[in-house]
Amino acid sequence: MTAPRPVVLRAVRTSGAPGPVDVRVAGGLVRAVVPAGDPDLARPGDDELHVPGAHLLPGMVDGHVHWTQWAQARRRVDVAAAAGQEEAAALLAAARRTGSTGDGLLVGQGFRAALWATAPHKAVLERALPGVPVLVVSDDLHAAWLSPAALASLGREHPTGLLREAEALAVVAELADGADRDVVDGWAREAAAEVAARGVTGILDFEYADTVAVWARRGAGGGFPLRVRAAVWEPWLDRAVAQRLRTGTVVAGTGGTVVTGPFKIMADGSLNSRTAACHHAYPDPADGHGALSAPPRSCTG
Repeated sequence: MTAPRPVVLRAVRTSGAPGPVDVRVAGGLVRAVVPAGDPDLARPGDDELHVPGAHLLPGMVDGHVHWTQWAQARRRVDVAAAAGQEEAAALLAAARRTGSTGDGLLVGQGFRAALWATAPHKAVLERALPGVPVLVVSDDLHAAWLSPAALASLGREHPTGLLREAEALAVVAELADGADRDVVDGWAREAAAEVAARGVTGILDFEYADTVAVWARRGAGGGFPLRVRAAVWEPWLDRAVAQRLRTGTVVAGTGGTVVTGPFKIMADGSLNSRTAACHHAYPDPADGHGALSAPPRSCTG
């Protein structure tokens, strides 16, 4: 593949400049920004584009994404508009009737239990979709609502089917692990192309997985269309330490497009899933004051 020719953009506007400027881009980098009309900016072989009125801005960086889940969520049944668990179950059943979801595990996305009068229960999914394995991921990603058949397929038992925090994260990660890796990687690339078209050039991925290994694979050869910082969760911390990784370490084989991100911990949960640790108790006594994922430490001195 040949490298793109350098280009000079004429009469664009950009931040920090009081008027139109000319910009030279070569090798994927902005090499010069000068007042518009500079006759010496272009070099032999450069392409020139006259784009008066256009604006040239730095690329946007999304500082908190769960990329694999978002790539998958774009193909899940959206239940965000549901005002209760029965309505959510009806949306899922309607999607299954259309045949667009296939015959396997039915996956929904986006429920907001904090806005519902009653907490989600597996029995509601069973009534709407008898015998169908159903998994619904909450809008905040801190809860997963499963039907009896889905629980059985994953070898799990649960009194209500509403899993939260560590249990939910494990189930969603297991679902991702069970999908075809090449297919999911393809979805991840499609999602990247979509956000790149909107001006996003970089992401910080907090997916609950060995993100360094995932992005080493996806970014091999520097071909992924985004710059990625891959966060490290506690279950993979020892591996990162053994590999002598630090925040900012370039992941080998990615051409500098993937680096190790920060260490990720969660002190507590989310308000939507009623697991955020609060001074006052939640209305439902079963939720108590929320859930701490990291024990509080006393301060002395």
